[in-house]
Amino acid sequence: MTHVILLRMRIPTYLVLCALAAAPIGAVQADYSWELAGRLGQDESEQDVESDQSSLSGTYYFDPVEDGTGPHALAAFFDPATRVSIATSKDKTTSPTGAMLDETTNYSVSGQYLLPRSKWFVGGRYSWGDIDDPFSPPTTVLSIDLTGQTLVAGKYLGAAGATRIQLALDRSKTDTDQRLTVCIPGCFNGIATADVTTDEIRFDVMHVGPVRAATYALSGGVSDGNSDLVGSIAFLPNPIVPPFPNQTVNLDLGSTRTYFVAGELFPLTKLGVRVGFTRIDGENLNTEVTDVEASWFFRRNLGLELNITRQEDDVVSTDGAALRVIGRF
Repeated sequence: MTHVILLRMRIPTYLVLCALAAAPIGAVQADYSWELAGRLGQDESEQDVESDQSSLSGTYYFDPVEDGTGPHALAAFFDPATRVSIATSKDKTTSPTGAMLDETTNYSVSGQYLLPRSKWFVGGRYSWGDIDDPFSPPTTVLSIDLTGQTLVAGKYLGAAGATRIQLALDRSKTDTDQRLTVCIPGCFNGIATADVTTDEIRFDVMHVGPVRAATYALSGGVSDGNSDLVGSIAFLPNPIVPPFPNQTVNLDLGSTRTYFVAGELFPLTKLGVRVGFTRIDGENLNTEVTDVEASWFFRRNLGLELNITRQEDDVVSTDGAALRVIGRF
């Protein structure tokens, strides 16, 4: 998807957000059925490799959400409802010289069905996309396709839904096809495929409560994931040299365990400040991510979120910043 197409997709969203901002205060309702959001972000590593991100999302709540119970940012937590969401995102990575390294485009559809009396809920998510990887000798990438499926189940505990527990099962796949040339000593052209599948189970909990005149939110969780690779190389016949046999490979890429904790304080219903920490322990790489986020709903139906991150692993450190605009009606 080109930047022109993305621009055309953004226009309706931002027109709606501007209309919400310009609406008279007396016309703002205490509940909403639609939530639209647009996000722009950028990451930069120590090697000056930059990643520019953009995304759009829309959520429809079948039972309108009331935002008068607590902080505006937690309205859907205090008054959960059956919902459906769609989203699209683009991530473009460039080298220090400005040359494109890759460009990832992703789309997703998700939903949640809530049992109003018991507060049990089930949900799911399906995503698909691709990575545009430029020509890189001695191979030519033909296609890199991304797919993902997630199943979620959980429950809101407490009369006001002050605690939420959730269990998720996730599977993601990256299917790569590329053309290559191998010379041993004769030269053969071939098509190589590499399919990486990652399965993950995740448990998380979130609790919200009062502290004097303010509100706090605590969240945390743990997940276990494992990745496998199935690859093959099919060589094309070469009339000059004897045939070279096709190759197949099956590899266990190892497991990872992820821990995360976060705390957020809302001194006002319009304002929130959040600090989070994530650690990923892998067999080959360990990563730590620290993020700080501030949310401000300067109107009940219009808000901003500013997020700053610092990611460090065994190889490189990356700093990032992102701004998200939220509109509700």
